[in-house]
Amino acid sequence: MKILKLLWLTLILLTRAAMYCTHSLNQIIITLVAFANNVHSQMQTVHQ
Repeated sequence: MKILKLLWLTLILLTRAAMYCTHSLNQIIITLVAFANNVHSQMQTVHQ
């Protein structure tokens, strides 16, 4: 029973860690996309 409880807790911790990492990755991707769009629009303004 103790081993099962330990496995269950480990699974919950891993799931939470994965969710947190995914959230962080999403934030990083959103920031990068926004930055890329900003640079792109600035370059277009320079060309005009």
